Amino acid sequence: MELDHFTVPCRDKVASAKLLAAIFGVPWSETGVGPFSPVYVSDSITLDFDETDEPFPILHFAFRVKPDEFDAILGRIDAAGIKYRSMVRGPMDMQVDTTHGGKIVYWNEPDGHQWELLTVTMLIPGKCHCGNISFELSWKPEPSAIPARACGCTFCVKHGGVWTSCPTGSLKVSVRDPSRVSRYEFGTKTAQFHICSSCGVVPVVTSVIDGRMYAVVSVLAFEGVDPAMLQRSPANFDGEGEASRLERRKRNWIGDVEFS
Repeated sequence: MELDHFTVPCRDKVASAKLLAAIFGVPWSETGVGPFSPVYVSDSITLDFDETDEPFPILHFAFRVKPDEFDAILGRIDAAGIKYRSMVRGPMDMQVDTTHGGKIVYWNEPDGHQWELLTVTMLIPGKCHCGNISFELSWKPEPSAIPARACGCTFCVKHGGVWTSCPTGSLKVSVRDPSRVSRYEFGTKTAQFHICSSCGVVPVVTSVIDGRMYAVVSVLAFEGVDPAMLQRSPANFDGEGEASRLERRKRNWIGDVEFS
C-alpha cells in the first residue's frame, strides 16, 4: 500500500497549484480528475487543490529532497518573495535550520498551510550534563510536535523524568566511559535507567523484550530543539500488569537501538 494523492483545501485552486508547482519545479494542471487542480509532486504522489469558501484546517506537509534540490527550491522561494523560517513555529527569520545534520526550512504559502523542506529526517542530539552519555534520535517521519510524557512513577517524580520515543525512528547511544554509567532497576525490574555517575543525569531508559532492546530518551537532555515543539502531558502507569507494560513498550518505545 502507498499514498496516491492528498486533497489540499484552498481558496483559489488554480493560483495555489500554480504557485506550489513553480516553487517545486514540477508539473501541474488547472484541471484533473474531479474538481481539483493537481500538482504532480512525484511519480507516486499528487496534491489535489480543492477550492472552498468554508473554513479549513491548516495542514503540515514535509518533503525530503537532495541537497541540490533543496538549494534550487529555496532559491525559487526567495525569488517569489515568500517569507520563510528555520523553526516549526516562530518569526519569519529567513534562516535555514542546520542543527539536525542537514537543512530544514518552513513557509506558509500557498493558503497558510505549513510547508516544510528537509534534506534529512529530523536528527535530535542529546546528552547528559557532562557528555559521558550522548545520543542521536532519528525521528521518522518529521514531527510537527514531540510528545513529552512526564512519568508519575516515584523515580521519575524525584528525578523530573520527562520522556519521549518514536517507534518508527532509530536511536544511537554513545558512552565515553562505561565505568561512569550506573544502571538502575526497580519495581518489575524490566527497565534500566542509564544514569551518568559523574553528573547524575538520566538521558536514556532501555528495556529488553524478547531479546530486542527498546528505549525512551529524556527530552530534558535534548540539544538544540525548539521547546515549543515539546507537547507535554502527564503519564501514569500505576496498576498496569507486567505483560501489558511490556506490550506497550513494544508498541510505543524506539525499537531500533544501538549502543557504542
